[in-house]
Amino acid sequence: MELCDQYIHELIQLVPELNDFHQLPEYSHLRPNYVNTLTKEFQKKERELIRKYYKLVKQKQELSFYDKVFYEDLKIMIQESKYLSLDHVPIDALNNFPIYYVSGLEGETDYEFTDKQSYLDYLHRFKGIPEITTTIIDNMKKGIKHKDTLPRLIVLDLRDQYKNLLDMNLEEINVPTHIKKEVIKFIETYVFPAVNQLKDFLENEYLCKCTDKLGLSSIGGGMSIYKGLLEEQTIKGYTPKQIHELGLREVKRIVSKLMKLKRKMKFKGNLLNFYEHCSINFKQKKDIISYSNKLQTEIYQKIYPKYFHTDLDIKDLAKIEQIKSNKSRMYAFYIGTKKRGTFYVNTNIYKELNKHELLTLTLHESIPGHHLQLITHNRDKDLPLYIQGSNNTAYCEGWAMYCENFTDLHTDKEMVSKYMYELQRAVRLVVDTGIHAFNWSYKKSFNYMKRYLNYSDELIKNEIIRYTCIPSQALSYKVGELTMLFLRDKYLKKYPDKLKDFHKLIFDIGPCSLELLVKEFIKKNI
Repeated sequence: MELCDQYIHELIQLVPELNDFHQLPEYSHLRPNYVNTLTKEFQKKERELIRKYYKLVKQKQELSFYDKVFYEDLKIMIQESKYLSLDHVPIDALNNFPIYYVSGLEGETDYEFTDKQSYLDYLHRFKGIPEITTTIIDNMKKGIKHKDTLPRLIVLDLRDQYKNLLDMNLEEINVPTHIKKEVIKFIETYVFPAVNQLKDFLENEYLCKCTDKLGLSSIGGGMSIYKGLLEEQTIKGYTPKQIHELGLREVKRIVSKLMKLKRKMKFKGNLLNFYEHCSINFKQKKDIISYSNKLQTEIYQKIYPKYFHTDLDIKDLAKIEQIKSNKSRMYAFYIGTKKRGTFYVNTNIYKELNKHELLTLTLHESIPGHHLQLITHNRDKDLPLYIQGSNNTAYCEGWAMYCENFTDLHTDKEMVSKYMYELQRAVRLVVDTGIHAFNWSYKKSFNYMKRYLNYSDELIKNEIIRYTCIPSQALSYKVGELTMLFLRDKYLKKYPDKLKDFHKLIFDIGPCSLELLVKEFIKKNI
């Protein structure tokens, strides 16, 4: 067994919830268990486990490629443990305990519900909520003393999420009828008291201690932290200034593409009006799912065989379902486990969702994007468990965004949507670095995004919240895509008409950092 797989087995025993993805039968008895990962005791055990395997890998005389991937990840974990502490800010607007327990019931999780017992096992985890809530509040009080708090923007959003959850009609929760009574009981017993406790703490003690500044550069040592995170999510050697300038160049390039299309379509008016001109909305929720399935089938028939070697059975296509939660902010997302892959679309926003966007979304989330990448690696029994379950953001999101460039089925209006999504990812490079490296305010970030994106004020706000909560993560999409395109062009220059072979090579290497991807690509492409 590879060292990285030994690590997975030990980690699952430490944090049983991680088996929601891997679904290893030998740990199924641990499924109901909950772990308070915020305690000093747990964090000590986790650090000891990481350092144990770091030493084991380092002692090996020869490292396989998987060893190298694992080793790089372990170094990152050790580094993060030094500067990313949950002692002061254990929650935020995206990591919003215990809300994710409820959203998990509605399908926004790796956990697979198969029968009543699987629901009961999941509900058993709710019993840990009171203890974890106490730890959260204690840790945030420490943050107040050390002047290390969440930005006011994030706290207000988190508070509103708590209010919305408390106001929800539990009879409308999207779970099977045969388990709804137990679900409501557990929410009322464990979730609501915790949410009330957290909301009251935020309103009465925490909010008044918060700052209006959003970025890491506003806190002591924050710039160093951001540089470390940026290298993890992009490529070592990149500076915030370089990423920021790359974003500005990409915004300019993509806008010029859109302006060219605008002239071709003989539209008079500004760019934002052009977006509206090229939009068409759905009349009914059900139309979104049926149209998404139609697009996936067309991609499977016309794009997949053109660019990929291996046969893919039609039964292996992603399930396409509506997002179950009525409160979800997401347009779409993909969740994959060893046994299933589901492309979720938010049908609740059918009046806002542009029909022409769905082709790009399907390419990204389903095939040949996330779904194809996941099932390809899951089915490769020669790959270690660790690699199968790897979610390296730059590789995975970079690949999915790369797949948006398969434009064989695009009309001009769908090309507008394609460029709009690409522009959004380029804008992220500018705003994320602006917030965390150059002390951009909320107003400055908002105005910059409003200049280029036809998004509602609420959607722009949600994007800024995202960049604030998970610094540098949003950078990985565009940098990952550009890396894939660079490698593709390099490969095709040497092997013209071998695009299928290039895609196989990327999948053969598998999820890893962009730095390792480039090194391994060069090694295999000699």
